[in-house]
Amino acid sequence: MKNSFKHFVKSIVIGCFLLFSVVIDAQEVKEIAMVENNLLPTNYFRGEKPYNLKERMAFYHVPGVSIAVIKDFKVHWVKHYGVADEKTNQPVTENTLFNVGSCSKGVASLTALSLVEKGFFTLDTDVTTLLKSFELPFNELTKDKIITTRLLMSHTSGIRHAFGVNYSKGSIPTITNRLKALASDKQKRFFDLVPGTQFQYSNPAFGVLQQIIEDCTQKHFYEVVSENVFTKLGMIKSSFKQPLDADFEQYASAGHNIHSPLQEKRYYTPNEAAGGLWTTVDDFAKYLVEIQLSVLNKSNKIISQELAKEMTSPQITDAYGLGLFMRKVAGEDYYGHMGDSRGFFAGFLAHSTSGNAVIVFTNSHESPELIREITKSVGYVYDWEGIAEDPIDVISLSPKSLEKYTGKYRTGSDNSLSISMKGDELIYNALDEKMFCVAQDTFKIKSRAGYIAFKRNADDEIDGVSYMIADELGRMPSNEFSGNRMKQTDLIPSELVLTDNYMAAIDQYKSIFEKNSSDRSVSESRFNIMGYRLLQQKKIESALAIFKLNTELYPNSWNCFDSYGEALAVAGKTDEAIKSYTEAVRLNPAALNSKERLNALLENK
Repeated sequence: MKNSFKHFVKSIVIGCFLLFSVVIDAQEVKEIAMVENNLLPTNYFRGEKPYNLKERMAFYHVPGVSIAVIKDFKVHWVKHYGVADEKTNQPVTENTLFNVGSCSKGVASLTALSLVEKGFFTLDTDVTTLLKSFELPFNELTKDKIITTRLLMSHTSGIRHAFGVNYSKGSIPTITNRLKALASDKQKRFFDLVPGTQFQYSNPAFGVLQQIIEDCTQKHFYEVVSENVFTKLGMIKSSFKQPLDADFEQYASAGHNIHSPLQEKRYYTPNEAAGGLWTTVDDFAKYLVEIQLSVLNKSNKIISQELAKEMTSPQITDAYGLGLFMRKVAGEDYYGHMGDSRGFFAGFLAHSTSGNAVIVFTNSHESPELIREITKSVGYVYDWEGIAEDPIDVISLSPKSLEKYTGKYRTGSDNSLSISMKGDELIYNALDEKMFCVAQDTFKIKSRAGYIAFKRNADDEIDGVSYMIADELGRMPSNEFSGNRMKQTDLIPSELVLTDNYMAAIDQYKSIFEKNSSDRSVSESRFNIMGYRLLQQKKIESALAIFKLNTELYPNSWNCFDSYGEALAVAGKTDEAIKSYTEAVRLNPAALNSKERLNALLENK
């Protein structure tokens, strides 16, 4: 692979004139200019001017961008902007590699499916029969459940989410050690949902998938991807190896914070399957085109049409296929992903059948909105189904009328929505963003899909709200949030617990649990995290109250008693700590941490 990349770079230099004569014809120049000068936010309101790419890169502090547009199952054009390293001013070129974060998951899934194709396992094989180096830490939630690669790749395995951890070049642990560390984290359970019941985005699930691939093949994950995907598709500018070999690293962009390159320029992850891919937009396009063609049975270099359809179809939930988010845009089916890592952000969107797609890579963590704006511009220029919509009409309201919507609304058992005025504008406080009235009592914001709709009472006064707003990665919540206006002095439980009146929060949490024990606001993992956060904030009594509540609501969880014992020990309540650790050991005789802490307390008593 090293020699192939060197040869490719030499051929690029020799054939530079030929390359640009292909890309830069008159029509494409016109189309590229249209894309560059018609950047649009998620919600584009009538009367507002489109953005210019150069201006938006400066606005979001993004040093470098690469864009690839796919049309009719072929790369239509590729263009690069800015610098790969702000300190050296090295430009972004066709050879510049970006880390694409979670966009890696689709390539990892294709790799797993290639092994399904070869008979290593099926999508529904019990993964405990495949894992040799790591044992899944099952609990009562997984009783009588089978974990499969389908569940892992569709984020429905019940394995909790954990943000990716990036390491400097010389300190990268193995995926096995990373998984064992997550499994032994007593603040958070490895499985926190019943497998196969609902979508929960999970980086560790893809770490388990990586471990399965390595255990089944007895090879490094990056080697398996290279053999089964990169080589077959001619992706010679792509690598999952952590850290990158020198031949690749010399072409890799630096990651950037808001004003400068990262201290070490590039960081790496042991969870390669979840976020370790380094590649270029044109190489990534080869992978994406192959998936598009495989679905139509027009190319099956890696997997069959049947498996390609599995990959690009909703699985347990409508939100996700296998390594891909499912997008429904104005009735049209798309799939795509956003991905971030330290100093990088990437994204792509592909139509399910038309052969159209756009890929955008950046070397700044501040660029998800920029990626969406570029994607929308491409959709408009090429008249993509569902993307090229008319601007949204805005209803003009006076500041006095807008003032009526301000306030605080309780939108869940432990959630609230806050709306305020800034000058003459109505502001969605969660994002500090202006709200635009698009229908009676209904508003949108520029940067995120969704809506905020207010409700009136019998006296025609605003007294409630319902809303759905996408997250930073463009994912819509599964359910609408709604609720009634609160007094500004009213506090939700998570706010109360920070006050001297923390026991009022405990009473509210008990009431929530009695009404609906599956409410996420009263989950065991949430209380455990909350308790440790309170300990860190030196709010000892509040922390003890939360940990104790957890043992009362989840009396069969050894972890709850272990955490409560730790908090009691911190508070100097040795006898009570001993009782709590004793109960943890009774519930789980294999709880080594609880045994060690219990023995230490007994010895020092």
